[in-house]
Amino acid sequence: MVNPKYPQEINHSQVLKLVEKEDVESLIAVVKTNRSPAVLKHAILFLGGSKVKEAVEPLIVLLSSDFASVRHYSAWALGQIGDKKAIDPLSTLLNQIKENDLVREAVIKALAELGGDEGNDLFEI
Repeated sequence: MVNPKYPQEINHSQVLKLVEKEDVESLIAVVKTNRSPAVLKHAILFLGGSKVKEAVEPLIVLLSSDFASVRHYSAWALGQIGDKKAIDPLSTLLNQIKENDLVREAVIKALAELGGDEGNDLFEI
């Protein structure tokens, strides 16, 4: 199985097994070290859906991923977790001109969940 010390080496089916086992520690390690959007998606969705507070910092880091899907899922997860320290990084991402519409929508919804002024204002438009 997966060695949590080296989560960057895991593949798609291995991360699904971690999700199935609800191995929060290993999934946080995956989010911290893996760069595969397919692998990250499942870890991010589990951590956000389970409202794992320990995942907030690594998810904030993923807001600057090169992959729009990773930024999208990370924004969604941060909104689900509900930690207000995500408001500023989400606002920064929202204000980036280059960001695509799918990511912007996820950020706006996350900010609305977190009670950020930008999210509430933009979500009503």
